[in-house]
Amino acid sequence: MNPFLVVVDLDGGSLGLDALQPGLPALSQSDGRVEVLWNESWAAGWVPSATFERPGFVSQHGIFAVGNVRLSGRPKDGAHPTADLVHLINEYRRVGPMAVRELIGDFSFVLWDSHNRQVLAGRDALGVKTLFWQQRGRRLYLSSHLDCLEGAAYDGEFIGHFLVGLPHATDRTIYADVHRLPAGAILTWSKNRLETRRFWSPSEFIGVDRRIGLPDAAAEFRRLFEEAVVAQLDDRVPAWSQLSGGLDSSGVVGVASRLADRGQVARLGGTVSVVDSLGGGDETKYSDAVLARYPLPNAQLLDFGAWQADEQGPPRQGEPRIFLPFFARSRAMNEAVFGGGGRVLLSGFGSDNYLAGPHGYLADWVRQGRLLAAAKQITDVAVASRRSFYRVGFDNVVLPLVPAFLKRRWHDAAGQLPPWIDGGFARRHGLIDRAAGIGFPSAGLGVFGDAQMVELGTLDLALERGISEEGIEMRYPFLHRPLVEFCLTLPATLKIGAARKKLVMREALSDVLPPLVRDRPGKGGIDGRIAWSLSHERELLGRLVAQSRLADLGCVDAGRLAADLAQAQAGNIWSIGPLFATLALETWLAVRAGQYSESVPAGAAAGAAAESHQPRS
Repeated sequence: MNPFLVVVDLDGGSLGLDALQPGLPALSQSDGRVEVLWNESWAAGWVPSATFERPGFVSQHGIFAVGNVRLSGRPKDGAHPTADLVHLINEYRRVGPMAVRELIGDFSFVLWDSHNRQVLAGRDALGVKTLFWQQRGRRLYLSSHLDCLEGAAYDGEFIGHFLVGLPHATDRTIYADVHRLPAGAILTWSKNRLETRRFWSPSEFIGVDRRIGLPDAAAEFRRLFEEAVVAQLDDRVPAWSQLSGGLDSSGVVGVASRLADRGQVARLGGTVSVVDSLGGGDETKYSDAVLARYPLPNAQLLDFGAWQADEQGPPRQGEPRIFLPFFARSRAMNEAVFGGGGRVLLSGFGSDNYLAGPHGYLADWVRQGRLLAAAKQITDVAVASRRSFYRVGFDNVVLPLVPAFLKRRWHDAAGQLPPWIDGGFARRHGLIDRAAGIGFPSAGLGVFGDAQMVELGTLDLALERGISEEGIEMRYPFLHRPLVEFCLTLPATLKIGAARKKLVMREALSDVLPPLVRDRPGKGGIDGRIAWSLSHERELLGRLVAQSRLADLGCVDAGRLAADLAQAQAGNIWSIGPLFATLALETWLAVRAGQYSESVPAGAAAGAAAESHQPRS
């Protein structure tokens, strides 16, 4: 973890090292040297990465800037690690706060203009880097990591959001008094006014009437995807790539290898694959097909379970993550890459959020009066999916267009809510509708466009954080902003066909992907491994639920949670995802409270400090 923390006294009072005191424990436990600086009403602490020397600090023209900024399309050879921060300051002086809109890359920063007494903080468009803030009295605290900020009460709204699977974007955090700056947003303080606003939104590109055929779309996708991979490797830091055998990670490995053959990037040092022998989790035949074409070292992580014990146990990280129980697997992946000399890990994550999804465009076609086209496509989808015409039409046309009260009745909204969630807690936070996917704010972009807005909004809480950041920088070619913007403008039928999804990608990478991978209709899952883990870790989970922190907070019914866990361990459960999310949050709360050590072998939770908060609705 390489965080930064900035404190500004909004009244102009002088600050010293004591202003950073709340964040110093987290800073001092990070993987690098702590640097601190204060000047009049501004103070900052940061921990530069040994590899990237980021986050960094720059002071020019009375402007102090701290941040983790990595911009694309700018020369890297011989450039100082803070060159991108210098560019940011220059653009701010030239354009003002909205200069951030022109930045392409991954970034999180805070800028303090001492002459004009103005704060500018920002995150990249897709939210690869994080930024949190809180105001305590007349002091404004901003940090790249939640660990560096002191939270008071737990936030009931966020807890409810977590328990139903984080179905849409949120600017809330687990703490009621700490806020998340949304992706593609800036925070400004000027003339005694604090404001957050978006500088980029997918809504600018969704619904653009781009008339383009598949061949031309595929050619442009290929160009932008190669640009995206180059942008992740342009500093020539030793890089590895995840390789699951799916379209996305296979495409990253294939294009990176082709670019290396042409001398445009350094060759990947290796690949890392999660191999699971249960259910549909074994993707080895697909990853082997990629490796046969692109011979690269491959580290395999075989059959790692959730809550699998290792020497360190689950990390005491500042923000809960749904996949926290796979901490041993995450740590092993990090160690495999780092031990193999890698300092960057490329991920295939991201394209599902804008190149896949349900056939919501059919509802838009009906609303637009394109009835014959809709009927033909419904028929094609029904044949491809082996469902009836009426079932496909009802799910993709009727349900999206009817009023919410009918959706609740037909969709059995109450039946979508995990039964162990406390009824009063669920009503206070509107969890019945949220669990059923009803009532999300509309962006006015139609059924399909609104769904894409929702999907892209979930990226922030789905990206890999925590252990994955220890000595390794995760990079995401599919979240290269120009590529995302182009794909958002494409007609839905170039992305989601009747039988297959990601059509434009399959066509664009047809010469890169082995046919076995290119033509696969779907991908494996980890439900089998989660089900196995629930049973295998029966004793640990039993103790965890018996000491349920969520029950103490009034969020779940402990008896019902225990009963449903027992049913799941016996192989009977209506949905394994919500139960796993609940137990992931229980794990995080237990670690934060110093209770997890009671459920695992001695020493696995060393260093955990007791912490107790009450929820605030």
